[in-house]
Amino acid sequence: MKTNAIIAIYNLQKEWDGSVGDPVPLGNYEVWLENDTQYSYDVIDGQKIRTKIGDGFVILWEEIDLVDCYILIDDSRYDITDIASFTDARKKFHHMEFIYK
Repeated sequence: MKTNAIIAIYNLQKEWDGSVGDPVPLGNYEVWLENDTQYSYDVIDGQKIRTKIGDGFVILWEEIDLVDCYILIDDSRYDITDIASFTDARKKFHHMEFIYK
């Protein structure tokens, strides 16, 4: 698969009392990374409204549980906001896509 960057993914472990513990590194992954602002478009009262939903877009070729995770890109931390997983025609995992900000 085509890649252009390596990112580090960390999981924020939640404690029994709801507090967040130390981040757990899940590893470094080769991904397809696009550093461009992601927008959502809605039409309200006949006007097109643009809302920023993220700073970039990632395609990940491995299946990972990204709930409560964040990524590091060049030592900068970004939170994962929207996640989608895709399968092939045989219903086997193909890739994941997510937006970060």
